[in-house]
Amino acid sequence: FPSHDIWYIQWENKVDFKAGFNSSTADTVRFLQTNDDVLRLSSKFGYKAFTKFFYTGQAEITTQLFNMYKVNSYERITAALSPVRLSLSAGLDYKMNDDLSAFFSPVSYKYLYVNDTTTHISVNKTIADRLGIPKGEKSLHEVGSLVRVNYKYKISNEIQLDTRTTLYTNYKGVEFDSEIIGNFKINRFLTTRLSVNPRYDSTFKLPNNEKAKLQFRQILSLGFTYKFN
Repeated sequence: FPSHDIWYIQWENKVDFKAGFNSSTADTVRFLQTNDDVLRLSSKFGYKAFTKFFYTGQAEITTQLFNMYKVNSYERITAALSPVRLSLSAGLDYKMNDDLSAFFSPVSYKYLYVNDTTTHISVNKTIADRLGIPKGEKSLHEVGSLVRVNYKYKISNEIQLDTRTTLYTNYKGVEFDSEIIGNFKINRFLTTRLSVNPRYDSTFKLPNNEKAKLQFRQILSLGFTYKFN
């Protein structure tokens, strides 16, 4: 949905959904694997404070719809509605233009919910364990601070760069999540898309005293487009 700037008010609503599947000979457990699965709904309402700054409240909910497994394993990384991530934040939003905005929230509420805490008989770690949710529980909530930056840059008529970066802290650790997407137009019919998603989360204790690590996910896709006049 487009943003609406009426006098000194801005209101932005967005819905994102991505799903991707692949087949790899490296995975002998299953023929088809989910490699991309995100459903994200967000709403941001701002009241102009001064110049290009707005007093802003923001809500975002993110979840998955399919099972995603570690390669050659029955250990699930995500499942349907597992996890559900809810973020409620209040702060200042700097909006230079439609291509660049930076949101600063000194008070941000984060809620995690896992719909399914079961696991395969050969696996000890559940989705809840991966997120630091206590044993026997399905949810976790905490308060911290958040910074979120969205930036779009059109390098040429054939190349556009879209980035979305979130930095959150619960004062015990740091959660960093970024998505960098390059859209390339090859010709009038073919396009390609390169997505890089670095992520790091040290806001909770991992089982077996494991240490948080920087994770990367890269996806390269080729698309066909045709416009009807």
